Amino acid sequence: MTGAQPDSGVPSDLDCVEYSYVEPGTLLLHHINAGFNCCPGELSGEVDITADSVIITEWESEYGCRCECPYDLEYKVLHLPPGLYHIHLIDVSHGGYLEGLQFDVDLNLPVSGIYCEEG
Repeated sequence: MTGAQPDSGVPSDLDCVEYSYVEPGTLLLHHINAGFNCCPGELSGEVDITADSVIITEWESEYGCRCECPYDLEYKVLHLPPGLYHIHLIDVSHGGYLEGLQFDVDLNLPVSGIYCEEG
């Protein structure tokens, strides 16, 4: 996972995942405008694969100030077989559990797209 302040051009009121299945077995995910504390310490993410799901759990190491800022986070999932998948982002920051973005994608062929919800 890599993270940075957003530069994607996506409006800040949208929470989005841009995805690309670029070569057999490689899925690139770009979480745009992920909301975290403006002084987060370290941002972390973990990718878990089940039979038909890609589950990404994101969190921050500390809550350094009383504000929330958008960040862009990137993930590279290797050795993912073609198939139909449910993509699910979970935010476990702020001492809670937020369901986050969820959508289905067909990765039987090279594909790219973007899924957004109001943040």
